[in-house]
Amino acid sequence: MHKARVWIYGLFSIAVSVILLLQAVDTTIEEIRFQGSDVILEPNGGSLTTERFDYIEGRRLGELPEPVREGYVFVGWYADEDFTIPIEEGDVLNGRTVLYAHYQAKDYTIRYLSDNALISATVQTFGTELEHIPAPTKYGHTFSGWYSDPDFQTAFTATTMPAQNLSLYAKWTVNVTTVTFDSNGGSPVASITQAFNTAVDQPADPVRAGYTLRGWVLDELG
Repeated sequence: MHKARVWIYGLFSIAVSVILLLQAVDTTIEEIRFQGSDVILEPNGGSLTTERFDYIEGRRLGELPEPVREGYVFVGWYADEDFTIPIEEGDVLNGRTVLYAHYQAKDYTIRYLSDNALISATVQTFGTELEHIPAPTKYGHTFSGWYSDPDFQTAFTATTMPAQNLSLYAKWTVNVTTVTFDSNGGSPVASITQAFNTAVDQPADPVRAGYTLRGWVLDELG
């Protein structure tokens, strides 16, 4: 009988301990829920691995995550959408709080090249309208636009600055000229079309009675 009482008492003690433990656990959970405040992270176009985490009200903030946004540098978290109240590690928040990510647009460099030689370079802020785009000249050629590759496969048509440094290549088209011949009373000579800086094949000599052709000149004064 004594052993039975001890065994029953032991069961009772264990049951009481379990109940007390559960109560302690419940109390702890309730306390966390009561004291906890959700901090909502608004990345404002950036990307985060999480957009919320639990925070114990009245305690100091730990390290906050940094969002990533193409073309921008993360400046910090703010407690308002106008970015006038900065929030940093170690600050204390009260109640449910939304934090807004603030960014600054990055600057990128554009290099302009002609025949693989640098002719100019400019710095532009991401997303701004492209300006000061040079229009180069080259003797005997017509400028045919800027390309993003040296093989001139992809024309550069962007109007605002992308999120990357650029090297742009000037494409040139050789000028083509029509050469006409005035035979000065001799037989007609057909015109020819010739690309700049290419050798011109001399046409057949015109014929004029009583005269011998001395050659061709660029003007009447010879």
